[in-house]
Amino acid sequence: MAGGGAPTPAKGGKKSVDFVVNLVPTIDLLSVLISFLLITAVWIQLARINTDNVVNKATDRPKQSQSQAKPLKILLTDSAVMVRIHGSNPVSVSMGDGMLDRLRTVLTEFKKKATDDQKVIVAAEDSVNYLVLIEVMDLCLDVGLSGLSVADPSTFGS
Repeated sequence: MAGGGAPTPAKGGKKSVDFVVNLVPTIDLLSVLISFLLITAVWIQLARINTDNVVNKATDRPKQSQSQAKPLKILLTDSAVMVRIHGSNPVSVSMGDGMLDRLRTVLTEFKKKATDDQKVIVAAEDSVNYLVLIEVMDLCLDVGLSGLSVADPSTFGS
C-alpha cells in the first residue's frame, strides 16, 4: 500500500485502535515542505530595503548622532518631491516624466557636500503611490545616501 496507513487487524473481530503510518511518504512530504520554506525565505530577503528607524509621529524623532546635525529630508506629495536640508529652503522637483532624473541631479549635488554617515528622512503623504516612495528610496541608495529613515509627513516642517 503506497501512502497513508491502515489500522492493524485486531484479534477477536474488533477494530483496532492502533494505526500504522508509513514513514517514507511522510519524510518525503516534510523534506519538500522544508525545501520550499528555505527557498522562499531567501527570496523574501532580496526584496527588502533596510532603514535605520521608523518615525511615526511628529513627537517621535529619530536619534541624531552628534557628528551629523543636518539631515536631508525628502517629502513626497501628489504634485512634487520636496528636498530640504535642515535650515534651508526646500528644492521642489515636480512629478511627471523625468522626475527621477531631475531628482537624481539634486541628490547628487547634495551627496557631494554630505558626510559618509548622512541621514536621509523620507516622508510621503497618504495619497502618494507606494511605488513612487520605493523608487525615491532606491534612487537615494543609488546616489550613495544609505542612512534612510521613513517618517510621517508632519516631520518635514521641523
